Amino acid sequence: MKSRIFLFAAALLATSFVVAQNANDEVVTEFNPHWYLQVQGGAAETLGEVSFTELISPAAQLAIGRQFSPNWAVRFAVDGWQAKGSWVNPHNVYKFNYVGANFDVFFNLTNAICGWKPDRVFNFSLFAGAGCNYAFNNQEAVDFHATSTYTPAYLWRHYWITPVGRFGCAADVRLTERLALGLEANANILNDHFNSKKAHDSNVDWQFNALLGLKLALGPTSKTTVIPAPVVPVVEPEPAPVVVEKKAEPVVIEDIRKDIFFEIRSSVLSEESVSKLNEIVVYMRDHKDAKVTVSAYADVNTGNPRINQGYSEARENSVVNYLVDHGVAPARISHAHYGDTVQPFAENDLNRVAICVATVK
Repeated sequence: MKSRIFLFAAALLATSFVVAQNANDEVVTEFNPHWYLQVQGGAAETLGEVSFTELISPAAQLAIGRQFSPNWAVRFAVDGWQAKGSWVNPHNVYKFNYVGANFDVFFNLTNAICGWKPDRVFNFSLFAGAGCNYAFNNQEAVDFHATSTYTPAYLWRHYWITPVGRFGCAADVRLTERLALGLEANANILNDHFNSKKAHDSNVDWQFNALLGLKLALGPTSKTTVIPAPVVPVVEPEPAPVVVEKKAEPVVIEDIRKDIFFEIRSSVLSEESVSKLNEIVVYMRDHKDAKVTVSAYADVNTGNPRINQGYSEARENSVVNYLVDHGVAPARISHAHYGDTVQPFAENDLNRVAICVATVK
């Protein structure tokens, strides 16, 4: 007995634990697109000159539809049964039969205005559509006008096919998740031949229907998703990192070289040459241990060795003077000129040059 009580208490505790674990789960309900079947019956009224009650006749409709979203749906419907026409003088009401096929598009006003809710009891929709109507069994009208002195111009005998345009509204009351009770009212616009006589005020015939029926969803109308509450992992403290001392690596400072080119028979510094020498100045300022070497030349194809020696010396002086004037101490500058005895470049015109190399020893 005690063991049973213990097992029961353990099971109850485990259940409570599971419930507690799931208490923070998020439950999300969403609309689910679905097909539906619809069966309706009611009354039809074909517009005529006699009293309203004389032209009431039975009507029925069978449909299959698809609800794509909370707001939009389409439906293919087959309707028909009986319609009535009338003649005023002499007074006569005659019956005939019809069957129609229609394609309708629905817009749910309730969901559009108030938002979709899975358990909403009442929904109101508007719809419009088009189709085709096949009327037949018009013998009563044929027999009546056979004995009359006047035969209507639009009297048809065997059958009559006419296109249909229609619009209406529908109200659905939710009974269960998949079953709803619906009331529908629609107006159908037909060819003027439909009731076998020509209309006085318009060139179309009108038929109005009031239908009551059931709509059965062929699948769930909503779907529920459970999003588990995030599990917070237990994070164990990481071990302290092992610090490994690294030996400082020597810093390597790159040398800098600038080639200062001159025009023929000239030792005047160009704007480009000044820009290059400014880089040398900055390098020497940033590296206090740096030295700079200036080597000046002249091209062999211009002048003669004596003249070229003078040009290379003048170019040497232009560069050295610029560096000194901009803060480079003369003791940090090594310089020489070589005339045309040395040609540092293969291309002749490039040898009118002073080559500056700054380096940190």
